[in-house]
Amino acid sequence: MFMATLNSRKEQWFGTSRLAIVLLGLVLNTANSCDIGTSNPGSHTTTTGASTDGRSFFIDGSTSTCCGTMANWKMYASSAGTVTAMLWRPTTGSNYRLEFMEDYNVNVGLNTPIPSTTLAVEVGDVVGWRTTGAEIIPYSATAGSSTQTQLLSPTLNAETPWGQTPDTTVTYAFGAVVVPNDPPTITGGSETISDTDTSQTVHTLAIADPDTADLLTDTTVVISNTSPTTSDFSIADDGTNFVIQSGASLTAGTYDLEITATDICEDTATTTVTITVQNPPPVYDPSTPDNAYAGTISDVTTTATSIYSFLVTDTEPVTCTSDNALFEIRESPPNKELWLKNVAAGDLDYDSSTTQVITISCTDGTTAVLRDPYTVNISDEPLTLSNLGGSTTVSDSAAIGTSIHQFTATDQDDVVTCTVDNGDFTVTAVDGAAGTQRFDIETAAALTSGTSYTLTMTCNDGQNTQTGTFDVTVTDAVPTFDPSTPDTSYSGTISDATTLATSIYAFSVVDTGSVTCTTDNAKFEIREVPPNHEIWLKNVLATDLNFDVTPTETMTISCTDGTTTITRSYSVPISDELPVLANLGGTTGPIGDLTAIGTSVFQFTVTDQDDPNTCTVSNADFSITELNPATAGTQLYDIVTAATLNEDTTPTYTLTISCDDGTNTAVTNTLTVTLSDEAPTLTGLDITTTASVSDGVQAAEITLASLTVTDANDVTAVPIACTIQAPNTALFQLTGAPPNMDVKTVIGQTLETASAPYEVVVHCDDDEAGNTVSGTVTVPLVDTPPVFVDMPATLAPAISDATDIDTLLHSFSVTDTASATITCSYTATAPYDDDFELRGTSPGFEIWLLAANDLNFDALASVPVTVTCTDGTTPITEDFTVEIFDEDPVWTGLPTATPYSTLSDAETAAVSLYTFSVADSDDTINCAVDAGSADATHFEVRAGTPPEFEIWYRGAPPASLNFETASSHDVPIVCDDGAAYTQTETYTVNLENTPPTFVNLPDASPTISESVTTKTSLFTVSVSDTTEAVCYLSDTVTAAGIEPLEKGNVALPITEYIVYAWHMTGFDVDVPPGTIFIDVTCGDSVSTVTERLTVTILNAAPEISNPGGTYTVSEEEADQVTLKTLNFVEFDAADVTCSMTNNDGGPFDVSGFQVIKTAGALDFETTPSYTLEVTCDDGTLSITDTITVNVENMGPEITNLPTAVEIPEEQVAEVSLIELTLSEDAFDCSQVAPVESEFVVKYVPATSSWSVFYVSQAVAGKGLNYKAKPSYDLTIVCEDDSGAQGAQKTLTINVLDNEAPNFDNIGGETTTKHEINAKDYTAGDTVFTVEATDPSTPADDITYNLVSCEPAATCNFTLTPNGDIVTNVDLHSHPHDTYTFTIQAVDEYNPDAPPAELILKINDINTPPVFTNLPKKDKVGVLKNEHAAGDTVFTMTVDDVDAPDTDTLTYHCDFPDGGDAYFELVPDTGEIITKDVIDYEEMSILGQLEYRVECYVNDGYVDSDVETFTLRINDDNEPPEFQQLTWQLTQPNEGGHGTQVGCPDFDGDILDEDIYDDHKYKMDCGNGDGVFVIDKHTGCISMLKEWDLDVAPRRQAQDTVTCTVTATDKEGLETTTTVVITIEESDDNKPYHDQTSYHFCATEGTTSGTLGSVTATDKDAQAKHRQLSYSFIGGGPFGDDGNGGLTYGDVSSYAKGTTFQSTLRVTDEAGNFDDAPVTVMICDPPTSSAAASSSSSSSSSSSSSTSDMLLWLIPTILLSLLALGVLAYCLRRFCCRGGCGRCRPCLKSSAVRTKVVRPVQQMRLVQRPVLVQRQVVKKVVKPVKLVQTPVQKVATPVVQTVQKVVTPPPKPAQMINGDLLMHNYWAREKANLGQDIPLNNSSWMN
Repeated sequence: MFMATLNSRKEQWFGTSRLAIVLLGLVLNTANSCDIGTSNPGSHTTTTGASTDGRSFFIDGSTSTCCGTMANWKMYASSAGTVTAMLWRPTTGSNYRLEFMEDYNVNVGLNTPIPSTTLAVEVGDVVGWRTTGAEIIPYSATAGSSTQTQLLSPTLNAETPWGQTPDTTVTYAFGAVVVPNDPPTITGGSETISDTDTSQTVHTLAIADPDTADLLTDTTVVISNTSPTTSDFSIADDGTNFVIQSGASLTAGTYDLEITATDICEDTATTTVTITVQNPPPVYDPSTPDNAYAGTISDVTTTATSIYSFLVTDTEPVTCTSDNALFEIRESPPNKELWLKNVAAGDLDYDSSTTQVITISCTDGTTAVLRDPYTVNISDEPLTLSNLGGSTTVSDSAAIGTSIHQFTATDQDDVVTCTVDNGDFTVTAVDGAAGTQRFDIETAAALTSGTSYTLTMTCNDGQNTQTGTFDVTVTDAVPTFDPSTPDTSYSGTISDATTLATSIYAFSVVDTGSVTCTTDNAKFEIREVPPNHEIWLKNVLATDLNFDVTPTETMTISCTDGTTTITRSYSVPISDELPVLANLGGTTGPIGDLTAIGTSVFQFTVTDQDDPNTCTVSNADFSITELNPATAGTQLYDIVTAATLNEDTTPTYTLTISCDDGTNTAVTNTLTVTLSDEAPTLTGLDITTTASVSDGVQAAEITLASLTVTDANDVTAVPIACTIQAPNTALFQLTGAPPNMDVKTVIGQTLETASAPYEVVVHCDDDEAGNTVSGTVTVPLVDTPPVFVDMPATLAPAISDATDIDTLLHSFSVTDTASATITCSYTATAPYDDDFELRGTSPGFEIWLLAANDLNFDALASVPVTVTCTDGTTPITEDFTVEIFDEDPVWTGLPTATPYSTLSDAETAAVSLYTFSVADSDDTINCAVDAGSADATHFEVRAGTPPEFEIWYRGAPPASLNFETASSHDVPIVCDDGAAYTQTETYTVNLENTPPTFVNLPDASPTISESVTTKTSLFTVSVSDTTEAVCYLSDTVTAAGIEPLEKGNVALPITEYIVYAWHMTGFDVDVPPGTIFIDVTCGDSVSTVTERLTVTILNAAPEISNPGGTYTVSEEEADQVTLKTLNFVEFDAADVTCSMTNNDGGPFDVSGFQVIKTAGALDFETTPSYTLEVTCDDGTLSITDTITVNVENMGPEITNLPTAVEIPEEQVAEVSLIELTLSEDAFDCSQVAPVESEFVVKYVPATSSWSVFYVSQAVAGKGLNYKAKPSYDLTIVCEDDSGAQGAQKTLTINVLDNEAPNFDNIGGETTTKHEINAKDYTAGDTVFTVEATDPSTPADDITYNLVSCEPAATCNFTLTPNGDIVTNVDLHSHPHDTYTFTIQAVDEYNPDAPPAELILKINDINTPPVFTNLPKKDKVGVLKNEHAAGDTVFTMTVDDVDAPDTDTLTYHCDFPDGGDAYFELVPDTGEIITKDVIDYEEMSILGQLEYRVECYVNDGYVDSDVETFTLRINDDNEPPEFQQLTWQLTQPNEGGHGTQVGCPDFDGDILDEDIYDDHKYKMDCGNGDGVFVIDKHTGCISMLKEWDLDVAPRRQAQDTVTCTVTATDKEGLETTTTVVITIEESDDNKPYHDQTSYHFCATEGTTSGTLGSVTATDKDAQAKHRQLSYSFIGGGPFGDDGNGGLTYGDVSSYAKGTTFQSTLRVTDEAGNFDDAPVTVMICDPPTSSAAASSSSSSSSSSSSSTSDMLLWLIPTILLSLLALGVLAYCLRRFCCRGGCGRCRPCLKSSAVRTKVVRPVQQMRLVQRPVLVQRQVVKKVVKPVKLVQTPVQKVATPVVQTVQKVVTPPPKPAQMINGDLLMHNYWAREKANLGQDIPLNNSSWMN
């Protein structure tokens, strides 16, 4: 709006100005104007010329005598037509430039047309005209005017020679009126500046010109005089105004500058501007702003130190000083530097003062200025450590407190304390004073030999910490034999018959660590009996000790602590052992008096290791028989009866036995033999009954055992009596009579498990001589385990995690036998293991949650607990889960109905508004203003003392409140507990409005000159408010020339409005009262304020508003050009006329207020510039405007650019790309920055032309690169010899992309594969050569790169640059047979060419041989007592997949411990043979029976791994023997292929005297063969397939398989044992729905009901594994009872026909599940019969409810009736008219087969519960308890509306619903594919 008004006013002004000039010219005529041409055209109308060729006329006899503006043309026309009026300006000689040309339509008579634009006229300008045909401007024969005429086509600004002979005899009726120019005005002034204000604008000159044709650029301004003389100032043009600029340096003082302005017409104005230059105080440069030292100065510093460099600016030299005596200021030009002086040692002391403050003062000799205090931080000098970093050793026997090293800590003023980082050491201060302190490192614990420590010492002086390290190595102290055990020989003797291990002597060894001792005598060993070591005779063979061979055994004892070994000799005397009678000296019997002669009475042994013995008995009724005649050793003798015995006559015999070895005195002993009467014989007892007897009250007699009792002697005389002995006489009974009786339970008696097993003792007595026989029946009981009653899996309801009182969770009971005592306990994982308590006694118990508990929903949402109850014998357990819910926090104080109402929208400080509380027992509550709310910028929540929070206004900024925008704020407060709880409350804050405030009114009083006619800023009104204030002026001021307010651009809270004055005719000071009163009103939406602004009008002389100026005209411009239009600011500018008073000899003139270049050419080389003067006068005052016109020199133009050329990327040599076409010759052509160095513009002498060249790769220093730079844009310009440049033109050079090489023998659509034979290639051979072709011409050099080789770990290949793939290794036995090479073929221009792949297949790779028969225990027994030389003791066998076709095997063995003295290897066969006779006895005496062998085999290409085994010199092979006859293994599930059942320690169990024998295992499992197998080496038993207990005939919970395991040693000797494998049935089968989908109806309008029931099948054998549960997965109000009964909830809001899609899941106890889709439709209420039927039947996929049927049945019936009607109509219409032949088309039918395709919908399985965060607004909603079955959260039930679509019954040719479903069912049942086939076929209803 403003610009539209401005433009309208300008047009109005210019139109008014032109009209005023015309009127002025007409009215004032020559008195106030100057004419060009004929002054009075009406006086010269006599004759009209006869030419009709359209010639041009030129009145050179009447030029313009003034500089000004053309008011109007004046011409007389003799006929109507078009006249082209022209203004010419002289240039050189008789040449004139056409400055202006305009066509006018004239009528007969006098015409005074006005130029359409302001036309400036200069002194000397000439007018002329032209008509297109016949002449219409008449003339008179009046001398005086000189006129030329010629034929030409005038061109504006073009120069034309007018050198024709002038006609001076006539005067043409053509002329123009010129208004003379007024002089400019210039206003003085004064400025005060600093002598630092150099090279900048110091004053803006107010220059005005009343002539509208004078432009600022046509005005020249100079400093014509200065007082005093100075050259420190100059005049400059800033593009808008003339300004005074200061020089590079200024001198203080006051200067009067005389300023002269000259306009285009050389009218001048002069004024004085006073400039006062002041000397300001020095200024601290802001680029060095620091007021504190960035570092610190140590308090030990004494030498001078540079602290800080800063800069002080001033025009005079500056001196700076410091007020701190420790510091000084030094010069470091251009800067100053603050230095610490050389100070004494105590001057800086951190402990006394941590900072030094310096105030710096700087002066230039006149003015001093202080700098802000500068702070230097003083640091405490760190302590130093010395004598650390080294190492020492210390013995492991060092006592605690032993000093191992000293170091020093130096600190000049502080006492240092030191610590060590290892508890085995301590640091003790030796010196305690500041300075140099010594510290001692001492041991603080017992040290271990071989341990190394790197100790870190940390020392601190109270401020600083230093660390140092020291290495300590603990050395071993040599062990010593304890002198308290000095013996070197056994004090007694050891019998040579000793074979059992015997302790000989105890000694001790002194050492700090553990010591191990050994002996070199193989018959003895050293045992550890802390704190001693004991010499023991081992368990030896009977012949190992032999007094006759070795009367004394000697040995060397070696003891070592792992580092040092010490030895001692020891001897043991051997004694010859006398024969030993064993098993004599006691009593035997009684022997029955019916014992037969020859009956063995007693056996004894005589032991003599080397002599045979002879034994005799002293009584003839007995004799002695030797049972194992032997020469020596242990002899077994049998004492037998030799006569009939009689207990009545001889009840006791005392026998003396004598034994003689023939050498020693016979040894004797006695034996007492007693006789007895024969007792009865009792059989059938001493057993454990096999009958199953349960504990508790016995309900029946159970036979426990049957016995038989007989007596050979006494049965006829006295009957046998049998009884059950106490304490079991009442609990058990004997039935029957001798000799046959039964032991039984007693009905009604109670048997207790606690007393089991019962020992039932039966005594039988013949009452003769006290003969009693007895037997025992052991009766174990079967314990009846207790049973849980009412123990659920999950305790309901959930318990709050804030529960803090003892709370009963659940009650249950445990049943057992009446006498059983039940105890219960629970377990839970920490920290919940003490949160619960079981209360009560059998049988009722309670589970309590204790008040002090660790429940925390955030940590665990459910707590698993296990309850264990036992009757003392059998424990039972039950697991349950305690569900936890998070207790919601409690709000206090929100919401509140009382808002905060006193917050000003202008408030800037933060304000606390309100306090509320949110309490939570276990969670940390976070509250904040909702981050997504705009109020988060203004308000915030601050945490107070928990649980309090405060709502705060944040203050401005960042807040920016505005009453007008929002008078009230509802602040959303969001609080959460970091988990699932979130709640939002709102707090209302009402604002108070703050009205705007004027900042600078009413005190302001601006002024304006009356001559101002342009828009002028008077004053800027500043208003303060929180929002943008709206301001406006009173309506009355518009008429006074005051513009509407314009808003400025400042930041709130200030709003600026600029008051402008603009009066088209100026402000007249003579019009009372000479002032303007402006009322300014500002306000917001609530209130306003008003203040008055008074503007004073100042008187002023007329002015040109745009004086002077410099204009540029192209030398090619030949037509008339308007250079400037003079504008005036005085209110009476309408009276002004202007004229050209000096055109400087050029074609320039004034037309009205326009300064113009008339038609005619300019020449830069002749006259490069003109100075024009235009004078304007209003009748009283005049003003002259000076204008400078510069002639623009035009350079050569490139006419064939822009364009584009191409260059190949591979171009190397120089080449010309394009020849430039120029408009004129050029002195030089070149690129304009940025210059592309690869190209140059050169002159080609041969063609005299300029061309663009590629400079060549050598010159450019680089080649062309399409990828880096695909094109170049060269900007080229040409100039002539004067430097004039033509227009810049662009040449685009496109680089043609060099094509990448193409592979010839790899790559393509498939990967290339190359196969080689491994044995053909050794290191350095080429395995493949890659070939490629470069399509470029000429072809580029190709280089090949190996991008990758996989697998990289074994890739030993190199790709040469020429494409050869070379192997770096011998491929004969390479570890990998296939490699993938990724290869690039690149050239200079395509370094990233796409790669290709090559697969290298290496065939026939040699496989290293592998030993196959090395012993498992790495020992080979060399059997037999003697081996002759050359015998084979072991033959190695090897597996070599390459043999025998290609490989030759060579064996290599080493015998590192001397075995090569006895054995050697046959390299070709792998046999180890003996070198000499192997004598076990001889080698045993030598003490070495084992020799290690290290062997490998080479196949001609590669060595096998080195294998190690031991050759053991053995005696004769002994058979192995299993010690454990039966092994029990349990397989907890039915297993499968690869399942390991167990690894019995067979090897550890087998007793084999051949110590290093090796055993191999085999196993026979009967019907388990093929399932259970044994590893022949390890004995581990595993399965080849599943032992399925879920199928017939097994189908049981448990099964056993009995296997016989045979172990065979290396010589073929065997031993066997039995392994019983128990297999447990596992829950490994998933259940299956008996239908693949279900369809049900829910009755419309009901709130609950039953859908039906479903069943499922599980193949597991055990009933507990077939326990199934059902649940819905998906949307809809459906539930289940867990056992297949399905229900629905509230469906009253759903319309009939609405369908729900859900999934029914059946799950077994192991979590295996099957899903089936369920479709539920809202149906009509069923009839009573249908309802009854529906309630008793289950729905299926092939038959739905009655409502389902009605949906299609009723419409089907209706359609059928309609079809019958149509049929009847057809029969009547077509068939029954005109004969029956027409009936055939009606009756003919065609079978239509329609295929019903039911789309399958993919099931979405949810594997785990979805936890949904609770969002609470305004009130707290309790969380919904999550169900245990995984569910899919559906926000809104999936509802599908069926629009009464009726599905007709299936036709015979159609697929019915059951087809696909049954097919799926059988597919799943047969192949167990249930999880793989999508089964949701519910879309059939659509």
